Amino acid sequence: MALNIEQDLCECECLQKVDKTHTKDTQYKVFRLTAVCLGVMCILQATLNITLRLHSSPEPETELLNNSYYNLTIEELRTIYDKLFKENHQLHLYINHLKTRYTKVFEKRNELETNYTRLVKKRDQFERTFPELVDIIGLGWKYFNSKLYYISNEKKSWYQSSQDCKKNGAKLVTISSQEEEDFIIKLMGNKSQAWAWKEVLAHKTGSVVQPNNETNQAFTGKTRLNSIPCDEKEWWVCEKTVFEGLGE
Repeated sequence: MALNIEQDLCECECLQKVDKTHTKDTQYKVFRLTAVCLGVMCILQATLNITLRLHSSPEPETELLNNSYYNLTIEELRTIYDKLFKENHQLHLYINHLKTRYTKVFEKRNELETNYTRLVKKRDQFERTFPELVDIIGLGWKYFNSKLYYISNEKKSWYQSSQDCKKNGAKLVTISSQEEEDFIIKLMGNKSQAWAWKEVLAHKTGSVVQPNNETNQAFTGKTRLNSIPCDEKEWWVCEKTVFEGLGE
């Protein structure tokens, strides 16, 4: 009997020892799991805090860098704008210059076309009248500045002189320029004076000296213009145009 009781106590002690060891292992595993969970939660919390801080409130250095980049970009854009504005202004000036040159070239071209047309007409006119011109010059007529001039070899009254010019398809000369006057003087030679009309300037207005019933104008190389009676006989100078505008 006593032996059975002792055996039972031994078995009980063994069971108690086994139960205590199992309990300690379980508690250790729970503690370790709890620690791991807390560590993971701390890591997640730290990661979340860093992420939120980066997105919500940037660091001063990052903000300063962004501001500097923004200011630099604005200055560069202003510089580019000013450069483009100046280039645009220069381009407009160049375009206006080209327009002005084009207008001048266009006007010059029209002028050349007009001159060419005029020269062609003169050439055609010259070809038509050249044979007649040769014959007329052979009769003593002198050519000057698109006109033919003839100085008479006898003296007649103003009326008779005018009729003689008309008979030859001409008229009494009308002196209208200093060049023409010098030519007439040379043409007269040693003749003292000859019947002629003369345009004079009166306050810069052109007018032709008209004859009256008693006196007319006689041109002389010395006094240039004399008033003498119309029935007085003098040499005369006839003129007629052969090439219209040839002397222009």
